[in-house]
Amino acid sequence: MGARFDHLVVAVADLDEAAARWRAAGLPAERGGAHPVGTENVLVRGPGPAYVELIAAGSDESNPWLDRIRSARGPISWAVAVDDLDEARTALEAAGFDPDPPVPGSRRTPAGDLLEWRVCDVGPGPYDGSLPFLIEWTTPMVAGPADGPVVATVVWTPTDPDRVAELLVALGLDPVRHDESLGLVVDGSAADGTARWSMVWDDDGSVPAVTLELAVRETDAVPAVVLDGVAVVRWPARLS
Repeated sequence: MGARFDHLVVAVADLDEAAARWRAAGLPAERGGAHPVGTENVLVRGPGPAYVELIAAGSDESNPWLDRIRSARGPISWAVAVDDLDEARTALEAAGFDPDPPVPGSRRTPAGDLLEWRVCDVGPGPYDGSLPFLIEWTTPMVAGPADGPVVATVVWTPTDPDRVAELLVALGLDPVRHDESLGLVVDGSAADGTARWSMVWDDDGSVPAVTLELAVRETDAVPAVVLDGVAVVRWPARLS
């Protein structure tokens, strides 16, 4: 069914300030646009399809999406992209999950283009942290900057790693288990085929719940940094 890691959702208070932090670390961060529910985002991405979404409330209104974003900071959810959302939902139902019905989604880019998709939650609510949500792109994004970072692997510590692993296997993915953490190789051409278990501490001495390995062009920046609660580990790579 063509499942793959699509993006990590990171809630921030101020998009411009968050974008400046990621740019200062040598990672392009550009406005993605606005969603009909009132949220706005900044995207950290390169030529590959996987990316990081920095998201904030862009409206004073109240709805489940805006309320969730306002109440959280740091990595709050993540998406698995599938070629056929209906087929993916059927596979999850057969594995004992209860995904919500698909709903349409869209985003208007700063250039005025409309990107569209279908999405369904698998967890109990929008941007749930316990299970990923599914997305089927009906109007895919064009590739990001050629010199931008490529997400090579992602490692996270879910509340129920066994359940998340079952979901990923049901979708045809191959997660790697390490203690209470799960890892996925996102881009095999950018990774060495394994998910490294990198330990990167935040300012308070805690280990962030999510670690991203990014393949980047040669840079003088430090190889590991914590940005908005995400441990970012960079490995030099020749990106085509």
